[in-house]
Amino acid sequence: MNRPAYRLWIKGGWYFILAEDGTILFDSERNYTSTSGEWKIIGIATRHNSHRLVSLKAAANGEPIGQGWVHDLDHGTHRMWGMPKHHRAVNVEVLK
Repeated sequence: MNRPAYRLWIKGGWYFILAEDGTILFDSERNYTSTSGEWKIIGIATRHNSHRLVSLKAAANGEPIGQGWVHDLDHGTHRMWGMPKHHRAVNVEVLK
C-alpha cells in the first residue's frame, strides 16, 4: 500500500496527494481517490521544451520548478500538463 509522501499544489488552487514514487493517491479538484496505481507524476519541467524533469523529492527540497509543467504517466501514456495555465505546478511539499 502506498503511503502519502507529497502534496503537489496546482496553480488553479487544487492539489494532489502523491506517494513517494509519484503515484497519485488523491485529486482534490475532482475529490477522487485513485486506487489503480496506474497514474503517476514522473516530474516537473521548468519550461515546456525542457529536456530535464525535476523530481518530486528535489522540488520538495527547494529546487526551482520554473513554469511548472507537470509530466505524468497515465496507464502507460506519458503526458505533459500546462495548458490552460492553471494546470501547472506551483509547489511540492513533504507530508509528515
